[in-house]
Formats: sequence, C-alpha cells, structure tokens
Amino acid sequence: MCKSLECIIPKKKELLRASTANYSFVTALGELVDNSLQYVLRKPENEPKKILVILDSVNKTLVLEDNGVGCNDALKMLEFGSKQEQEVYDPSKSFRRYMRGDFSRYGVGTKNACKSLGETYVVSSKTKSAFSKQVVTEVDPDTWDAEQCLMSLAEGEEVESSFCRIEIKNFKFDQFFCKDGVFSSEALSLCLKNLRAMYYLYLEGDNSGARQFVDWLLLHSAETCIKGCQGGGRPSSAVRKYKEQMHTFNSMLKEFVGEENRSSDQIDFEFQVILEGLETPQVHRLSQSNCCIDRMLCKDSKDCFPIYLEVKDEHSDKLSFVTGAVFYFPRNEQETVPNVDELHGQTAQENRRFMTFWMGRWLPGEHFSPEFMKYQKQKKPQAPERCYNRTFGFIFVDRGIEPEANKRALNVNAASLMNMKNAFAAAQLEDSYDLWLKECHLKYDVEVSFQGDEPRYIDREDVSEHNKVTLCGQTFLIGHLVQLSNEVKDKREKSKLYHGEIVRFLQDENFCKNKPSGKVEVDVLQSNNKVKTLTFGIPAYSMKLITGTEYDHVKHQNELKIVRRVIPMLEKERFVAGSNIPFPTIVCQNSNMSNIEKPVLPFMRAFLKGSKQDSVTTFDLKDGLLAWPEAVARAIFTRTDSYVLDLKPAGDDVLVECDSLSFKIIPAAMAEIVLDQVPATLNCVIGKIHSYGLRVLDKYKNAITIRNDSHKLDLVLDPTSARNVEISFKPKFGESVSSSLQLCVEKAKVGTYSAQVVVSSKRNVQLTVSCAVSINVQHGIPWEIQANASMTEFTNHAKFDPIDIAIRDSSANLCHTCPPALLVTSPDLLFSDRDRWERGQVQEGVTQLQPYCTSSLFSCAPAASEINQSVVSNQVIKRWKAKILDQTDPVGVFNEKHGFFQKGDCVMIEREQLLPIGDPRKTCPKLKSYGKITSIFHGDVTGFRVKYFDEVKMSSPRLGEDRRGCPARLLRAGDEPEEELDPKAIAGRCFVFHKSLGGKLDLEAIADHVFFCESDEYPRSLQANLDLFYETEKTLLHTRLTRILKSSGAPRRTKLCRAGGELMYESVASQERQVEIFATHDEEISDLHLRISDEANQNCRGSFDLSSTLQVEMSWSTLKSHRLTFTGNQTCVLPALRVQDNSTHVVSVFAKLDGHETRLCKYNIHVRVKPGLPHMLQLSIPPASLPVTVGKAFQLRGEIVDQHGYSVDSEAFKLSLLGITSFTYRYEEAQDEEDEVEVFACDNACNPRHDQDALSYITMSGSTVVVLNACLLSRPAKGSLYLTLTINGKSDSGSENYNLTSVKLDVEPVAGKPSKVCAQQGQIDPFMSVPSMSQQECVLRFIAADDAGNNVSPSLGKDASMTMKINHKSYKLQKVSGHSSGDYFKLDKLPPLRAGNYNAVVQCKRIQPYSFQLLVTPRTSVTNISMNVQESQKCLEHMQELDVAGAEFLAIVEFITEDQQELEMSQGKKPNVKLFCGQGELKIRYGEFTKNRLQVYFTLFDLGTSQVHAKFTETRASYAAESMDSNMCHVEVRPAENYAGEEFDTEDDDVLVGDATVREPSAEQEQYNSHEDEREKRRKEVQKQISICRSAIATSMQRLPDYAKVSPEILSFYDIPTDMSDLTELQERCEKCLQGSNDFKGRLQSKLKDIEQASEKLQNKSAVSHVKLPGACNALGCLSTLFVIDHVRSSDLQTALSTAFGDELDCVVFHRLVDCDSQLNKICQSSKCNSLNGVALDEPNRSHTAKTLTGVGRASDFVKLEKRHDAATEEKLRKLAKAFFGRLVVFEQFEQASTYCERARPGEMVVGLDFPNRVLFWDGRRRVGSKRCGQPRLGLVDAIHSSTSSELRHQEEEIAAIESELQVSLPPPSATLLTLFAPPQVILSKCMEISQLQVSSPGAGGSGVKVVSTPRRSQAETPQKRAREGEEVKAAGVWWSLSCLADS
Repeated sequence: MCKSLECIIPKKKELLRASTANYSFVTALGELVDNSLQYVLRKPENEPKKILVILDSVNKTLVLEDNGVGCNDALKMLEFGSKQEQEVYDPSKSFRRYMRGDFSRYGVGTKNACKSLGETYVVSSKTKSAFSKQVVTEVDPDTWDAEQCLMSLAEGEEVESSFCRIEIKNFKFDQFFCKDGVFSSEALSLCLKNLRAMYYLYLEGDNSGARQFVDWLLLHSAETCIKGCQGGGRPSSAVRKYKEQMHTFNSMLKEFVGEENRSSDQIDFEFQVILEGLETPQVHRLSQSNCCIDRMLCKDSKDCFPIYLEVKDEHSDKLSFVTGAVFYFPRNEQETVPNVDELHGQTAQENRRFMTFWMGRWLPGEHFSPEFMKYQKQKKPQAPERCYNRTFGFIFVDRGIEPEANKRALNVNAASLMNMKNAFAAAQLEDSYDLWLKECHLKYDVEVSFQGDEPRYIDREDVSEHNKVTLCGQTFLIGHLVQLSNEVKDKREKSKLYHGEIVRFLQDENFCKNKPSGKVEVDVLQSNNKVKTLTFGIPAYSMKLITGTEYDHVKHQNELKIVRRVIPMLEKERFVAGSNIPFPTIVCQNSNMSNIEKPVLPFMRAFLKGSKQDSVTTFDLKDGLLAWPEAVARAIFTRTDSYVLDLKPAGDDVLVECDSLSFKIIPAAMAEIVLDQVPATLNCVIGKIHSYGLRVLDKYKNAITIRNDSHKLDLVLDPTSARNVEISFKPKFGESVSSSLQLCVEKAKVGTYSAQVVVSSKRNVQLTVSCAVSINVQHGIPWEIQANASMTEFTNHAKFDPIDIAIRDSSANLCHTCPPALLVTSPDLLFSDRDRWERGQVQEGVTQLQPYCTSSLFSCAPAASEINQSVVSNQVIKRWKAKILDQTDPVGVFNEKHGFFQKGDCVMIEREQLLPIGDPRKTCPKLKSYGKITSIFHGDVTGFRVKYFDEVKMSSPRLGEDRRGCPARLLRAGDEPEEELDPKAIAGRCFVFHKSLGGKLDLEAIADHVFFCESDEYPRSLQANLDLFYETEKTLLHTRLTRILKSSGAPRRTKLCRAGGELMYESVASQERQVEIFATHDEEISDLHLRISDEANQNCRGSFDLSSTLQVEMSWSTLKSHRLTFTGNQTCVLPALRVQDNSTHVVSVFAKLDGHETRLCKYNIHVRVKPGLPHMLQLSIPPASLPVTVGKAFQLRGEIVDQHGYSVDSEAFKLSLLGITSFTYRYEEAQDEEDEVEVFACDNACNPRHDQDALSYITMSGSTVVVLNACLLSRPAKGSLYLTLTINGKSDSGSENYNLTSVKLDVEPVAGKPSKVCAQQGQIDPFMSVPSMSQQECVLRFIAADDAGNNVSPSLGKDASMTMKINHKSYKLQKVSGHSSGDYFKLDKLPPLRAGNYNAVVQCKRIQPYSFQLLVTPRTSVTNISMNVQESQKCLEHMQELDVAGAEFLAIVEFITEDQQELEMSQGKKPNVKLFCGQGELKIRYGEFTKNRLQVYFTLFDLGTSQVHAKFTETRASYAAESMDSNMCHVEVRPAENYAGEEFDTEDDDVLVGDATVREPSAEQEQYNSHEDEREKRRKEVQKQISICRSAIATSMQRLPDYAKVSPEILSFYDIPTDMSDLTELQERCEKCLQGSNDFKGRLQSKLKDIEQASEKLQNKSAVSHVKLPGACNALGCLSTLFVIDHVRSSDLQTALSTAFGDELDCVVFHRLVDCDSQLNKICQSSKCNSLNGVALDEPNRSHTAKTLTGVGRASDFVKLEKRHDAATEEKLRKLAKAFFGRLVVFEQFEQASTYCERARPGEMVVGLDFPNRVLFWDGRRRVGSKRCGQPRLGLVDAIHSSTSSELRHQEEEIAAIESELQVSLPPPSATLLTLFAPPQVILSKCMEISQLQVSSPGAGGSGVKVVSTPRRSQAETPQKRAREGEEVKAAGVWWSLSCLADS
C-alpha cells in the first residue's frame, strides 16, 4: 500500500476571481477606507485625522493613505483570514456605539478589494516612534508569495508620525471612470456622492456628520406630530408603547450631545484625480460635496418618526440596538421627497427611500425597508397612499446585525437579520406610523383643492367633474380666461404660455377620496387662431387670470404669422448610400402666395416613405430647426430605396398646402453575410430539420440579392471538432434578398461544433464573403428509459436500493429538457403508501427511485380497484392507449382495474361455459381460465393474444388444496389455440413459477393467484417487477425491471396454539381471528402459547430479537402488555387465563419494525362457561310490547340465570313460581324526591291484581318467566324495572327455594292517552283561597293527564277546550302552548265572588273532570251603600264662584263592608262616588271621609223638588270594578229669602227683590228686558257649565295618585300641574302624560309577557334536600327549604348557589344551640347522611355588609323566606340569610367577577351569571358545578308571583288610575249639553269641552278682546240707563263665556 501527501492549496487567481465577483468600485474602496478609519480613529482626540485617495489615470495606480496609528504587522494585510482584535460587546445605550469604527469581521475585505481594483498591491506602514517602515509587496498575482522588508524613512517622514499606505498597481481606471474611452466626470461625481453618504457620520465640518444627524433628529423629534395625536380617540396600546420608546430614543441622542465635543469622529477625506493633460490633480473633499443625506437633512423635511428597537440574540443575552427615523417631505406645489443616490457602476437604480447604516457606515446595496412604511390597503390606513411615498428614512445597526463579507448589504442568511425583522414586526409600528403620516399630511401638505356644488363622478374616465377649484390661494371658475404656464426647473429656460377659456375641472378618481390632483380642460387659442381643447395637469401647470383685451391681442399677433404654403427643395434626386444628403430648403408663403420674411414655420410633420417600406417614417419639424433628425439621417444615408418626402401640418385643423419631394439612394458593394439567427449559433435538435435565413449585406447593411446563377452557397464544418457527426445540408436561394439553409443533424453527441457559411460570386471568384457559425447540437426526443440498478434482488418489506433512471435519445444523449414526470407501477409490488403508482420527478433527464415496497406474493397482494386519479387519471390512461395504438411495436395493454400487461404476463380470464344440450339454464356460468400473453397486436384498439393453461389435479398436499380451500396451484400449457382478446376481458393477474419452487413454500403464506408450472420458461425463484413509464409528446416509453424476491425474515405471522396444536380459527378481518374455548367456571387455562414466523411462514432470521421486538397484549393480564421470552422454536407461553364467566379475551401481537409499531395479529378468544344455580333474573320486553306506554298493559320476560349471568339449565332444574316479592320502576333522575313507583300485574282491562291473584297472570316455562300483563303508572322518563320473585327449584340433589332479584332493565315509557283533568304538577292541593270581589289570575293550571297524571294536553287536538264551572256559571280556559313542561290550560281572571266556599269543576269532553274547593275570604268589599241628606230643604243663595243663585246640600254616603271593617283607602284618596239627579250628574265636592262615611256637597239651581241618589264605583286596586246605587233622597229648592246688603236677580228675572217698592216695567222696557234676560240666562248657563267642568277637573285631580307614592319609572312622564289657571298648559301636559303612558304600557306588557314566558320555561322550581326531619324534632328545617330565590334570573342564581354552597344548603336550622347539639345526630341518621351541619338562631353571626362595586348584588339580596313565621323568628332568619348567603357576590359577567375576585375579602365567593356553574373563591380556588339531580338546591318563586312581577302589576294599576282620570271617550259637546247637568268626565275631556264651549257660546269673537262683565241691575236703574248699558255691552261684543273662565 502506497501513501502520499498532496498539496491542496487553492489556485489564487480562480479563488480571488470568485470572491471578488460581487465587488464594485465603491464597495471595494469602502473596504480599504474601513481599515483606514479603524487606524485613524485610534489616534488621540486632538490630533488631525486624514484619509487621502489618489486616482492616477496616467500610471494606472490607486493610492490610499491615512495618518492613523499604523499597522504593527503589515504582512497581515496580505494574509487571508487575518483581522484585527476580536470585537467587544458594548452594552451601553449611546449613539456613539455606532461610531467605534469596528468594521473588521472576516479578515478578507482588504485582499478582495485590492484584487477587484487592480492586479497587485504594495502595503507600507509605520507606527509612532518607529525608525523604519514596513513594506510588503505582492510578488506574483498567481502565487501566494509576498516580499516583506524594512525600509528607512524617506525625506519628510518623521519618527513621531504614523501612517498606512496601500498602492494598487494596474488600477482599472478606464473600467470605473471612462465611458467610450473618455474620462467621465459624472462617474467621478457619482462616486464621491456614494462615498460621502457611506461615511457621512465621520466627515469633518462645522459640526461632524454624526452631530448634524443627532441635532436634526432632536430638533424634529421634539416637535413631531406623533406626540400629541390621539388617532380619533384613546390611543392604542401600540401607540402608547411607541411613545415610551421615543423617550429611550431621545435619551440616547441627548447623551451623545451631552458628551464632550470630541473631534475623534471628524476626518478629513481628500480625493485626488490625476488626468492626462492636466498639470495638477483635481482635488475633491468629501466634506465639501453633497449627497442624498444632505437633501434629507434640509429644510424640506418637516417632521420625523423616530425608530428604536432592541434585538435580542437567540444564542446569548446580548442586545442589539436599532435606531433611526423616517422624515416627512410634504408637497409644496411639487413633491420634495429625495431618493437614495444612484450607485456608481450601475446603469439603473430603483427609487429607494431608505438607508441602512452598519456601525455608522452606509451599506449601499441594502434594500431593506420596514414593512410599516409600505401602504397596506387591506388594513384601511388613515393616511392617503400618496403620503406613504413622501417619506425618507434610515436606521443604524450595530455589530450584532451581520453584514455580507463585502459590507454591501446585510447578510440575508444570518439569523440576526431575521431577528431584526421579527423585532420590527413585534413592535407593531403600523398604527403609530399611519397616525403620524396622517397628522403630517394635515399639517404640512400644500395641494390643490377641488370645490364647487354637486360634483359628478365619471366612471368611464375615473375622474370627478367640478366647477370650481382653488390653486395657490386663487379661485378659478368655468368660463374664466386664463394664461397657463408649465413649471420650469431651470430658471434659464422660458416657460411656455397658453391662453384660453376654462371648460371644466377634473379631479382624479372619485371625489369622495378627495385626491389633491387632477386636470383642467381649457379651450386654448392655437397659433392659427383656432381653439383646441387641451388638458393640463394641476398643480403641474400654474394658472393666471387674463382679460378679454389681452386675449384679443394674442389672437391678432397670430394672424400675421400664419403660413399657407410650404415648398421643400433639393438640388439633386439621386444619392449613393453613405453620401451626405442635405435637408431640403423650405420656402413658406402666406395666403397671397408671397414669401414670408422670417416666417414662423408651423409645427410641421415630415413623412418619409420608401418604396420598399410598408411603414412611413415620421418626424417633426419644430422650433424652426430644418435638419434631418440624427436617427432619420442615418437611415436615409445608408438605406437603399426610393423616397418621397411629404410635409404636413401636425394638426388637422391647420390649412397649409405642402408640395412633395422625391429622391433615391442606391446600395454599395457586397461586404458581409448576416444570419437571421443572432448570435450566429445554429441550434439543431437531433433528427429535426431546421431552416435558418441569411442575407448578404454591403458595408451599410443594405441587403444584396443573391441568385443560383450568380452566387454559390456552402457550409464547411471544422474537421477537428466535427468527427462522427452526420449533417445533411441543402441551400435554398430566395427570390428576394433573403436565402436560407436547411440543416438536419442525423447523428451526433450533444455539443457545439464550428463551421463556416461561405458565399462566393461565380462571375468573380475572388469576391467571396464568409461567416463563422457555431452549430449547437441538442439532444433529440426521448428514445429509451435507461435504468442503472446495481441490485440483484428485492427484499420483502424493505426499501430497495436506489435506482438511477436516465432518459436518452437515439444517439444515447441524456435528454435534459423533457417532461418532468416518470410514473412507476408494479404488477406484484405495493409501494409505501399502499398505492399502485409512484411518481418520480425527472430533472435534467435523470431521477432516482427509492420507495418502500411489500410483496404481493404473500398476504398483501394488490386488490383490483380503480386507478388512483390523483397520480394517473383516466384521461392519462386514455391518452397512453392512443399513443400505444400509434406504435409499430406496442409496449403493452392497459386494463382499468388491473393495470398494465405486456408480452409474457399471465392473466386470469372469465369465460362462459358452454351448456350441454337440454340444460335449462338461461345464462352460461362463468369459468375462470388462466393464460399467458403471447403477443400484442393492433386493431381498432390494442389487443393481446393469450395461450390458456390447464389445471392439473395432484394428490400432493403441497400443490393441492391448502387448508383455506384454495384451488389446485399446478398448471400446464393447454392445447387450445391462441385467442385474441380485448384488454377489458382481463379479470385479474396471476403469477406462474417453476414447479420446483412449489415444494419450498408454504401455500398458506402466499397469495391465491400464484401458480406453478413444469415448463422451464418460468422462473425457479420468486421475482418482483417494476414497470417504468415515460410519456413524451408523441409516444409512450416503457421498460420493466425484474429482480429476485426474497422474504424479509422478520416476524410477520403468528399462530395461537394449545396442547401442541394450532387452534381452529375463523378470520373476521385483516389480521383478526376468532377462537372459541370451552371451560368450566374458575378453570385456569395455562397451555396457551404463540408461534412466530415470517411472512413466508418460515422461521425468522437475521438479527431479530423476538423478546425485544415483539410485544404481546392480553386482556386478562393485569399488566396488559408483556415482553415475553421466546424459545428456540420461536414460541412463547402466555400467562394463565382464569375463566370466570362467558367472556371474550383479546390477544394482540405487535412488532416494532422499521421504526414503526405494527400489529401482526389479533385473536378474539371466546370463552364459554357452564351455568350454575338459580341466582337472579335478566329482564327483557318483547318487541311487540315496545314502547312501554303508561297505563297500558305490556309483557315482561325474565330469564333465570346463575350468579355469573348464565341461563340455568332447565333440564337440571325443575323450576316453579311461588310468589312476587316486589315489582317497581325506579327513575334515572329523581324529581321532587320521588325516585320509584310500583308496577303491578293486571288483567286485560288493566285492573291491578295483587298477591296470589297476580300469579295467575304470570307464566313460567323452563328458565323463562313471562308477566303476561304488567302496568306502569309513572312519568314518561328514563328509568329501570326491578322484579323480585320467589321460585322453587328441584334437582337430583333435592328441592330448594330461591329468592331471585332481577338485574335492572332500562326503559323509557311514553305517556298514555288522556283520561282525566288534573292540576299541573306541583299544584296538587285541591284548595284555593282568594279575597272577595277580586279578579285575580287563577294560579292553578290544568292539564289533560293520563292514568299516571302525565301531561298529555297536546294530544287533545287544536279544537279541544276546557271550562271551569263556578257558582252555576261556566268560564272558558285559555290554552297555553310551548311551555317546557307541556301545554296547559289556565283561567286569566277569576270572577269576582262574595265571601263564601265554592266548588269549582274543570271539565273537558270525554275525560274525567277535576274539582277543587275555592274559598273566598271576606275583606272590606262594599256590599251596599246608603245616602241621606242632612237638610232636605234649601233656599236659593247667591253663589259667588258661579255668579248665579243656587242651593248647596250636604249628603252623607255610608258604606257597608263584608268584614264590617273600615274601607282600605290609599292616603288622601276617597271612594269614587257620584251623585245624580234624574239622568244628569251633579256637580259635587267631597268633604271628610271617616268611619266609612263620606261627606258629599252638591248644588241645585232649579226651584222645586228633586230626587237625588249616589252611585259608587269600585276603583281600588285588586278589587273588581263594580258599581252600585244608593237609595233615593228627596230634596227641595225654595226661592231665596230677602236679605240685606246685596240685590240679585232671580232666575225668572220678573221681580226685583230689594228695599224699594215693586214697579211694573213699561212695554218698551219689557221688550228690552226680555232680550237682555235671554242673553243673561244663556250666559249664566254656560258659566255654570264651565264651572261644573272645572269642578270635575278638580275632583279628578284629587283622585290622581300622589307623586310621592308613584313608581320612579312613571315619574319620568307623570307631570300634571296643580294650578288650573292655564288650561292650555294643563291640556298639553295631560296629552304628554298620556303619550308617555302608552309607551310605558307597551314596555310594561312586554316585560310581563317575558315574565310569563320565563315562568313557563322555569324548571326545578321545588327545593331539593337530603335532610329528612324525624317526627319528634323542633328544627325549623334546612337552608334549602327555609328560603326561596326571588329574582328574574332565579334559575341561574339557583345554579350559582348550588355550586357555591353545595352540601352546605343541607345545614339544619334550630331555634336554640342546645337543640342543635341534641337532635342533629338523629336527623343525620334519619336522613342517611354521613355528616350534617347545624346552626342555631341564638348564635351570633357576622353578616357581609360590604357593597359590590359593579355587580348584581350579594346572594342574600335575592332570597326570601319560603313561608311566614313569627316576627322575631323572621328577623333572625333574615340575619342568618345575610350572614350565610352574603358570602357569594353576584355579577352579570364572569369577566367582572374575575376582576372583583382579585380584591375579594377572605371567605367571599364570586360568580358571573353568564357562567353560573363557575364559582371563584377569594383564595384563588375555582369550583365548577354539575347538573346532577340529587344536588341540594333552593326552591324558586314563580316568576308570575315574584317581587318583580308584583312591582310591574302595581305600576300597571297606577297607570290605569292615571288614565282613568285623564281621558274618557265622549262625543263633542253640543247645544243640547249646555244644561245644568253634565255627564261624567275627566281632566282632558273636560279641558276639551271648555275650549269648545268658549267657541260655541253666543257673541264669541276673536281672541285678544278684554272681557267686560254685565253690571248688576238695581231697582233705581231706569229703562233708558239699562238700554244704554245694553248698547255698551252690544257694542263692546262681550264674550261672557271667556269672562267666566277668567273669573273662575
């Protein structure tokens, strides 16, 4: 063996070429400057720092020199991987962390930079105090050698100085700074801009670059818009967090400013350029140049958005700090935002507006931009999209963020960059940034404003039309004359002016978006004095208003310069290609055909048309320039053709006549050959004809026509490279100037070959031109599938070796460009995904197959199924069949179910058997035949020929039928001729092997479709095959790989054995078997064992440790899983199985193969046990008796079984029935402490039978007991039947009695048919007590029930009804549907009844009625009233308030009540009593009301006797509204007696009563008096009527409810004034009150309806307790029964209390503590509880008095006593409830409860009603409750009778009382109503009546006239005086009705 050491040093030139490929001049020079900065920044602060760069274009050198501290070892500057000292982590938060100058990272920057700039370089360095300098020179650019020497100091170099100098030789100056060989000052300027931006922070100046940055940031961040903005509300958490980060950002900046003003970061950067021809170099200083950062830090930036992030390293605790800012550049007439400078050396640069600085150094190639700066439309930002384009930003990152090696950009593969991006995403700056942009936009942007009325959006143009616009503060309207001028960037340029009239204004997009840009349409005056509508962008163009005079002057000047005719002139007409052609002379004439002196040539357009050209060359002649355009001139001078030049005005509206000019250009001589293929590479595909065009050109590229008679065309191959290449060539000469080559590569290897295309002249042999071409030969179409497989066999259940597949053409070339899909299938293998197809991805013509597979020859053969459409669809198979049909030699055939078959495959064919003559069968039976495909042929479809086998019957058990009944497996070639078949005839696939293989295999282990044959053409070993398919555009390629198949040797099969032999089994599923074993009870089976083999039923081989590989699970083992020990024969003994009962046990065997656990087999072992003695009953109900109906007979069967549940052997025992012990039905969920009911045997009529009678309905046969008729009366709820019997059993050993208890039988009975009416569940007390004369709702609800009392009301039907008969009257009940407990019937209101005992009967047709006792208790119900008048005779008296005569009486109304007690009246209220005289109501006034006596004052005005009676109407709440009349009282009104002091008129006004003597009037006076008396009489009648109305108003107002006692909800609209002076206001307030009352009633009815619905849905109303008090116990009860819940959400509160307190609700309450100690133990025993709590009322307890802040309240607020106790006991119980239940604080929401729980007091619990079963404790614990039936709970107050419902009913009564006094529907008053009596009225209707009386009264006039009362007449008045008074009254138009109203 020989060994040698080889040098593997890489080649220097190739290595450097690869490492410097991405370097530009700026990045390369930056690497050198970075090193210089590191050395310079180490100098003391006060020493000057300088970096000098010299570019020498003459000597082609680049020198970079600095005065830094120098390099100790200059040789390291040439060593790859050498760098300066390791970086030191700086944890300080200071801006100076970015300016430490630590740029070195990899140690390759300087070397790569020097090599990218030149060829070799020299490094000179000197440190301070050194007496020599180091010089290192690169010797050879191709080797790694360097020369180092020490040199003495040169002249001028001082010992105390230090420097470092790099000189690069062969500097690529022309490449970097020259364009077309000429020095480009633009390139140098761009380079200086890039360098200034790169090192801006380090440059010297008045302030350093860093100081300018920081000062500018501090200035703008102090006044940034983000500080004060709120975003339309409270700022989001992201905005608040951002403002906190701003504080840290400002602290970093201020710390930097607060430091001493150091000069260490101010460097003089000088740039010198030495050019040829210049004596002195050009000197440039970066501090005096400018870049994009200067534009960023200018006055155009108005605001900034600071950036501060902390980026954590995933692998350490180090933090990286990212700081920066985004500046806003508002629009001010134009956009002001700058862009990043274009990079030197790049032709195009996108508009970047973000810069990244690494350690204070700009990374020029970094394109990172934060996501928050991008406009994201889907997030609906507040700022417009255009504002996002007005920003310029930057960030500073430290060394924690890694850059690329050339420091051009950040390293995209480094984790630090992803960490920074994640930090930006986590900072959530989008909202803050968008908010800042919006504020900046509103504050700074100056844009155009579109205004005007009714803007119109034009959808087609996506613009909005306006009629007004404001631009730069000036308003413009449609129709204004304006002068427009465009914006000129250069002041030396002259702006072009336009004059015209405004047509319209168009705003961009929809006006709703308020875009600040758009256009203005103007009718512009052209130079030809025509008007043209033009569109100008605003604000791109500025506008100015002009006058009409100015407009006319412009029009006149244009007229003088109009040109009417243009004549082009040329000296000659023929020119040689390449000669100079002058532009024609243009002569201009006006309309008079005279030449124009210095004409202004109109904007002309020239049309140059060649005769050989289809297109016309067009160019414009403008601004008076008459010359060929450069591009047109080049084309004209060199192109051969005949040309015509036409001049036309540019506009169609310009009328100018133009003459045409013709000239011709001829071609030159032949010079070159040009192929149409550019570049000259002929791409040829093998086997395909290609045609390539060529042309012969002169030196001006003009084509020359070549012909076969005058030219010769040849293709000459290079003999050195074109060996073994077969190419056919045929030239084709064209009729025009183009010819072509037709090439076809017949055979060749893929590659490029050189050739020459030669064209020669037959007339002049020396005139020859040629063209070098390259023939690129490409591979042809795929021709074959080449499989390179080194494996020789397949291993079953294993991954076969990789198979390299290559697709090659006919020349054996690899087909690189071909379809990507290679499909693989197999006739006898299944792939890893158990599919029939695999897909291989072909790339560059190759692929590799490596799937998992398993053999189909063993127990996993692929079943016949449809092809997987996801891999190979039916369309693909159909396409393949079509391509096979086109093949000359078809590859095979396809069957839709069984896959692909080729020649030599064996198939199964189903054929019809011929029936013998006389066979009656109509269809021929199918026979399976096996055959071999001998050939494939083409017909209409691709078919195959098959040769059939004959089956051989053999006696050998190995090749005969196996134990599964498989047919014989030996075949032989048949004698039948071949048959041609369609592929659809294939019924399956079979495999045939040599007969010698059959004796080696276990037939049970292989599939049924494997056969054997004696012929040698069949393999002697198992084989597996792979079919590879590759589809091309035209054909289908196929190949088959065949390899030997061997078994895996792994454990795959199991056998369950007992006593040395395998147990017989029955297969029920894949790998699942059933085994049956018979044994005696408690027998131990210990001889079960397992045998393991591989899939071929052979012993396992290889490195398998069965004990560790296999895991056996046994259901009877306590460990469930065992690692069993296997013996040498690969068997293991199972643990002993003890038989207890008939059961099924499972044995599962698992194997861990290939890293996956697989179940090998599962045995279900059914163990059968012999039965024992009778022990119990197993009940069942025959299907005919199902379902069980309540009250209906059903049949029940019972099977007598032993203690293990096995039927007793009826032959061994003679059984007889003795009696029934018990027969019950027990509920699954108890309800109201009822857990079971009795079931009884009955006769056919369902009559119960008991004791011995019941035995006659029970039969017994063998071990089966049958209850012929059983009846169940229970709820239709789930439960279980239990039957206990006593039987006698006789056996050979004697007779014995057995008491058999049944196993429960779960049933769910259904309700029976309606049989009776009864009260709803929970209302079984047939007694009801109500107060007398009340119309209360009947609390009893009635249902139609079956025999068990179940609600079956829905089965009555829709038309069924119930009635209640009380006191010989029937009342119909209302049916209520939709209740949770079912439909029911109820009586809305009981009829008002007097005190007494009534029998109420509820009836329904065809079912039994229901009766109950109704006790009406007496109370202060009014049974009768009586009235007497104290003085029945009265004289007329003057009534001051009415100004009339009347008599007032006092009546006493006495009320007789049922209970002889005083009336219960509200404070201040009086009984509703009205007095009537005849049919008219009297005006009354209430007096005192004491001892059921009411004083009523009334007034009569008519003389004579009248009968007066009282009418009482019951208005008290809860009393039925009834009316009753009193007895009649006779009263008399007598005339008035004389009395002194005042005279007044009697009603008849005939006699004046007074001291004077009576004097009869004259006739004149009597006539006047008659008219006057009539008016006076009517006035008094109206006055009395109004007075009566006002009296009724006052009475009603007294009856209105008191404000202090009205509910707060009603007070919101109940506002009736007590003053009646302003009836208008009174009427308005009454109407407002009525409106509020109507609204309130609607809400009230809705609430009452909700309560009623809640009552119907309410469940679990009754309390549940485990406590059962014994008889001799003086305990009050337990907490769950003493208290009930009264709340609208009582159900949720019930759940919350049960969850919170649980069994504490069973706490027993005693009066005294001594009773608690003595009796609690007895109660615990009677209740069958393990423990009970007790509490005594005489114990002191602490109640929770703390208030809940924002909750519903404490639980003690919602519980009340279930029944009444004495006052002292009730008070103590309330305190107990407050102490006990007050611990639970209730909230509406669980979230509120969680918040309160954080500050809860010790012992408190908190719950939210949205999750009532989740209770939080003060110490952090939680409890979640269940809904089990037996949990203690409090009862619920029915929602209808709750306090909330009572309060709503009270409010309803108050509203009714108010409405009854406010308004009654009455007809409008008429003249007939103007009597002394008025019908009953109330406030609002009386107000309306008063208003109408005022209008309809005689003499009524307009409002506003003062009312004058009629004076009293006296005896001394004369008729003349009274006449004059009458005239005065008549003249004044007295409106006495209004006067009465005013007086009253």
